[in-house]
Amino acid sequence: MSDQDTFNQDALEKCFENVSTQTEVALAVSGGPDSMALLLLVDRWRRARLERGQTAPDLTIFTIDHGLRPAASAECQFVLDKAGALGYGAHILQWKGEVPTTRIQEMAREIRYQLLAGACHLRGIKIMMTAHHLDDQAETVLMRLARGSGVDGLCAMAPQSRRYGLRLLRPLLGFEKTELLSQLRLHDWEFVTDPSNKDPRFERVRLREHRGQLKKLGLTAKMIGLTATRLRRAKTALNKTSDQFLASHAFVSDYGTARIDQLALFDAPDEIAIRALSKLLRMCGGSQDVPNMARLETLVARLKADFSTNRTLAGCRLIAKGDFWLIAREVGRITEFEKPIVPGGCMFWDNRYIVCAGKNASAKIIAAPLGDSRAIKDLVEESALKSLPKEALPSLLALRNKGQIIAIPALDFWRAQAISAGLQVKFITFDDGLV
Repeated sequence: MSDQDTFNQDALEKCFENVSTQTEVALAVSGGPDSMALLLLVDRWRRARLERGQTAPDLTIFTIDHGLRPAASAECQFVLDKAGALGYGAHILQWKGEVPTTRIQEMAREIRYQLLAGACHLRGIKIMMTAHHLDDQAETVLMRLARGSGVDGLCAMAPQSRRYGLRLLRPLLGFEKTELLSQLRLHDWEFVTDPSNKDPRFERVRLREHRGQLKKLGLTAKMIGLTATRLRRAKTALNKTSDQFLASHAFVSDYGTARIDQLALFDAPDEIAIRALSKLLRMCGGSQDVPNMARLETLVARLKADFSTNRTLAGCRLIAKGDFWLIAREVGRITEFEKPIVPGGCMFWDNRYIVCAGKNASAKIIAAPLGDSRAIKDLVEESALKSLPKEALPSLLALRNKGQIIAIPALDFWRAQAISAGLQVKFITFDDGLV
């Protein structure tokens, strides 16, 4: 099949049908071949629709400087120049925190999603598109297979998912990298090359070096991707059942705790119990990723064996409370004890809350766990304190200025300076129906 046929207008319409009625969509563009191909294809699709008088979303381009390589700033400028030439607004997002020295690719990915989600929330953009393709999918499946992953892990990436409250779309997941490169050559588009993509220190790179041998055995990207797609059908069915179970037997508060019925958990099939607990642990513990499967299996076995047991997992405490277990954030696992807010921007605290502030907000306002709730008895109505389990109070988000508490959103406590600073706080939940 020719390059022209691979991405004709019908193919492009199918790729981007989920955003055709949106007013604005963000693109994550690094300047590498994959993301530049995404920009090229979206631009082609969008211009064709507008020429026919059809709707098409505005595009906002984000590129990220992690501070990991000296060449990154020049690569970001390359993206800005290309986006500007096409008539799109583009922004460089810079990481100003500590540069990771271990688990570099994993930590860089989390930094990237936090920066992208924060920038989108600030601008009211709800959808972000990324350039993950079929080869990425196959590599992810093989990496997870090496770790003994179950159904969810082997589904790898989904065409749609949520991360940090942002809806992510992967429209190129069904196409191989060679098809994307062909489009770049056909339209004479330049791209940059990240040397880390050839660094054998990284698992994905080492796996990539053996893909030729796997292909000879029939383990092509297409067939591995097909397996992931079929497993996703099973995952969707299992998730629907576990969601129905949660709707009937669990409750999630809007301040970050949950409870689940003990007898219902005991009667549930292990797979449903594992999925239900996994989702609650992610919500309450602020983890973007599924907890370790072996530990989840052990947890479910122990909870079913002893209704009075108290356990910890994934940064959460499971506390026996009569006929249910309370799940609350383990305050000792919170690492962001004093995180400055960003005036005029948004930031994430403990992966559970997104905090946005007005441009005139003081840079001295920090987000931190509430800690000892006795210190707020004079600030908050006693009825409000009693409405929350005492085990949940220490891990609640509190906003402070020069040591003084100015807001506790979960208790609906706001001082005048918190309101004048334009502080807005939202507890983030996860929608596994898209994953």
